[in-house]
Amino acid sequence: MAHTSKGSVDLQVMIVRRNMMPACRCSPSIDVPWNGLVESLKIASMAEAHEINCAPHNFYGHMSTLMSAHLCAAIPNFRIMEIDIDDVPWKDDLVTHPPVIQNGELIVPTRPGWGADINEEAVKAHPPKNPHP
Repeated sequence: MAHTSKGSVDLQVMIVRRNMMPACRCSPSIDVPWNGLVESLKIASMAEAHEINCAPHNFYGHMSTLMSAHLCAAIPNFRIMEIDIDDVPWKDDLVTHPPVIQNGELIVPTRPGWGADINEEAVKAHPPKNPHP
């Protein structure tokens, strides 16, 4: 799966395997926070040229969800997006505008940037329990 910084190489391997075995219908799992938006768009574009859909990998938190949502809105070969909704009860407090899901669909925010900012006071209120193991 293409979800590392070498995503383009992983995708090329997937394309070769798919051409060797046409029944393989794997989707690259693009990790937007790891690859960055521009590299993620390149991976999605390469996949789209080979008629392969993309499924962003996303389990980090709300900012990652918003980044991935913007990628999904910008590519024609979006398939499905991973999202982790089971988390700590104060997760929504960590950002100024948590993601909104209506009727099973994530609403892409229209606010500037990713659509939310980090709430630094909330982050300070929940420091890591064991920052230096």
